[in-house]
Amino acid sequence: MKQQLPDLLLAAQTNNHRLPVLLSGSMEWLQEQLAETTRIMDKTPSLWSDNQQWLPAASPWKKARKLLGQTIDFLILDLTEDIPADALGAVTGALRGGGLLVFLAPEELHWPSDSCFLMRASKIFSDAKIHHWREGQESPQVIPNQRNINESASIKVPAPCVTEDQLKAVAAAKRVLTGHRRRPLVLTADRGRGKSAALGIAAAQLMLERPVKILVTAPSQQAVETLFAHAADIIGQPRVNKFHIKTDDSELAFIAPDDMVLNKPDGNLVMVDEAASIPAPLLTELLKQYSRIIFASTIHGYEGTGRGFAVRFRKTLDQITPKWQPCEMEHPIRWATGDPLEQFLTQLLLLEAEPADRNMIADAKIDNVDFITLSSKDLINQPDVLKELFGLLILAHYQTSPDDLRQILDQDNISVSVLMFQGRVIATALVSTEGEFEQSLAQAVWSGKRRIKGHLLPQTLASHGGFPEAPLLKWARIMRIAVHPDIQSQGLGQYFVSQLIQEHCKQGYDLIGSSFGATTDLVHFWQRCQLMPVHIGSTRNKASGCYSLVVCKGLSEQGQIFEQKTSQRFFRTFPFLCRDGLQQLETELLLGLLAQTHQGALTEEETQRLNDYSEGFLNYDSCLPELQTLACSLLPRFAEELSQIQRQLLTDKLLQNRSWTETINRSLLKGKRFAEQELACSVACLLKVAKAS
Repeated sequence: MKQQLPDLLLAAQTNNHRLPVLLSGSMEWLQEQLAETTRIMDKTPSLWSDNQQWLPAASPWKKARKLLGQTIDFLILDLTEDIPADALGAVTGALRGGGLLVFLAPEELHWPSDSCFLMRASKIFSDAKIHHWREGQESPQVIPNQRNINESASIKVPAPCVTEDQLKAVAAAKRVLTGHRRRPLVLTADRGRGKSAALGIAAAQLMLERPVKILVTAPSQQAVETLFAHAADIIGQPRVNKFHIKTDDSELAFIAPDDMVLNKPDGNLVMVDEAASIPAPLLTELLKQYSRIIFASTIHGYEGTGRGFAVRFRKTLDQITPKWQPCEMEHPIRWATGDPLEQFLTQLLLLEAEPADRNMIADAKIDNVDFITLSSKDLINQPDVLKELFGLLILAHYQTSPDDLRQILDQDNISVSVLMFQGRVIATALVSTEGEFEQSLAQAVWSGKRRIKGHLLPQTLASHGGFPEAPLLKWARIMRIAVHPDIQSQGLGQYFVSQLIQEHCKQGYDLIGSSFGATTDLVHFWQRCQLMPVHIGSTRNKASGCYSLVVCKGLSEQGQIFEQKTSQRFFRTFPFLCRDGLQQLETELLLGLLAQTHQGALTEEETQRLNDYSEGFLNYDSCLPELQTLACSLLPRFAEELSQIQRQLLTDKLLQNRSWTETINRSLLKGKRFAEQELACSVACLLKVAKAS
């Protein structure tokens, strides 16, 4: 190693590549090699490990995110006991081109675990084209590399841009402000492509060219350090603070996403960095609020997957701003094209997993697909199936991360099912087994004295829903479900759920259910699958930005009794929740949930009073009970007969008990008198269509 390492470093620096080196052996031997490597490098490494016996002292893996925005050139990662997938992706992104990364691994790459994820990693490490030193064996011969020719580097690009990709991205970002309104930019790139730097360059150039106020938002301030650093370097004057730059007539400031939506600050241009990690409802609100906006996101990485973000958010963009512009940066900046570490991590963590090609599955139909449940070993032995499966999850859930791959391969209580068409994965679902607690433990969960990791559905319904029997039952929770985007809306998702129901019914489960961030489309999907809503959270989930909804279907006799009991309770309490904790629930979503209730018909007396109200003989306050009944019974059934303003007006005032001021502002009507007139017209319309039905 003493002879080879300098040659390897020279090759890495010449090619601007990050050099991965694997050392496998006993702890004593690894300690010796670590000391020797540090001596040859003549610098202290950034060492990451949960074993504090290493010298120099190591940083624990749980603090991996502190390297975000930093750049280092000597990294040592302790993988002797485990491979923390997300943390591995986080720390390696800080290594610069020409730098050295040393992996420390156990002898013969045999981890002290029967983990399928680690078994797969062992094979990938063994097959990878990286320099591997094994204890007791001679060091492998180093083959000198030819100087890498980076195509993008051969093109002269004016400073401060480094690649032609970055130059184009800066121009596209500036055009959002200077061009036509309502043409947002979606900027995507793999890590190391200079995406955040491009935003910072564009912001600075705009600030120097004209008076402008640019607002920046991201999941955290840490995510935009690079953006602000590049802007500050170009502007060349002191900042107000690390995340606020102000000149005589221009300003660049960071504001948290929820503050942006809540307070609606004025700005000429909005930049949203790492958009894939921000809840979709917040992104939609920002898109509606600001006519000049940029959404930027990493395509593949531990932060979440921008590819899934781009695919899913495209539907929203097409609907609200159909003239949006895409821009993808391909050429790396912090390291050269063909970087061996990037290639290795992409394979290990499936960072570029893609679903099956659309042309291969175009003929898939319900009558020609196969329902299959796969074991972890099946997935390891069929790497193409694993890649297509994970690619589907990336597209469907754009916060999918490398830790999810670990979970798929290693969790004993999680089963993986797929729909296959001619050997291709067209749909997948992850289902966890939950519940079946002992009586004493179930009681402790219900009373709030115990909380068991996992078991989301039974614990939610016991501790929050007030059903002590929930943890006693055997649950199948559909954690994730994804259908290939090119064959959706053909009933395959509904068919897939029906197969999952049959499978778990045969296996003796009491209930099958799911918990998800409630949107109108998802609520309609689960309705079609005959899973009933039984609980809704009182606050928005931080990850999804939505209210969490629990749905379930009884499979056994006990399960069916429980489903009926909990769903009836849900629909009895839901109207009350809408007037209290769920006042901000979206109109269409609220009506979609309420449409499943079986409210009684209006009596003749109630109908007469509502007719009198709609004709102006009775005022609003004198008909409150009847208006409430109408809103709960007729409005959900005949909402499509009303205009959007009428639906919102009735929902805001009658179901969510908003003030007249808020109701008027949201409906854009010109005062209380007009709002009351429109309300009376809406009631008359509902009574008419109900009578005709």
